[in-house]
Amino acid sequence: MKDIFLGWDVGAWHCETGESRDALCALTLGPHLRPRLEGRPWRGGLRQIMNEFEGRDLIQALLARVGVDLPPGAAVTVAIDAALGWPEAFTSLLTHRRIPKSVADLKFKNELLYRQTDRLLIQDGHRPLSVVQDMISSQSTKGMVFLGRAGLTAVQTGVWSSPDSGDFRCTAIETYPAPCQQCGALEDFFQEISNQKTFVEALPKGEEGKKDVRDALYCALVAFAFAHERDNLLAPEEVRDEIPSEEGWIWAPKRCYPSLLAGKDARDC
Repeated sequence: MKDIFLGWDVGAWHCETGESRDALCALTLGPHLRPRLEGRPWRGGLRQIMNEFEGRDLIQALLARVGVDLPPGAAVTVAIDAALGWPEAFTSLLTHRRIPKSVADLKFKNELLYRQTDRLLIQDGHRPLSVVQDMISSQSTKGMVFLGRAGLTAVQTGVWSSPDSGDFRCTAIETYPAPCQQCGALEDFFQEISNQKTFVEALPKGEEGKKDVRDALYCALVAFAFAHERDNLLAPEEVRDEIPSEEGWIWAPKRCYPSLLAGKDARDC
């Protein structure tokens, strides 16, 4: 079975001509089980192929953008830079008009604005965007539509998978490149791959475009880590407080969470 690790930095729904667009990067296993670049990173808009394809065909269409085939029996792990869940307090307010008992004084503790997985990152100095307050709702809904169109369903908190047909398996997770870059846990792999000629030649001219493609590489590296080095990533079951399953989970290296691993509670931040 061939393992493919696909990173997707998600652009807005209508990003075909925007400064920030969809970006994809694919990796496979190289010598000594190290990730290696497969095909060529791509940047553009994915709205149309999400309208045209579903299931295995949609995964194949994504991989075709980076020049990678989907062989029989392949196992594809997709790491997506987009919020695949919304704050539980917000969705309860929106759908059931359930009013919270109180709203926190500090913005970053406001459960209407931030998920539990966001607040854990905030505890250690990272600043994830709020899907409610910031302008990332387009990317979030795009990621959620992808899960449905690809036929992926939640199998545990923060993990979506296709039915195990024997011919093909796809697993999707959410990640966030910024803390991955800041903590340095993936830096050796990132530098090794990002300095390759194929990767450098795929970079757009503008800085925003370069960032999209580099973020896609970080996502692909998290997909690799999830499939082969999962102990290096913080899992929701390792957190003391229960993570609401509907909010999802940001998969990131444990090195992004020094305060949490030192025993400090997110409620104390």
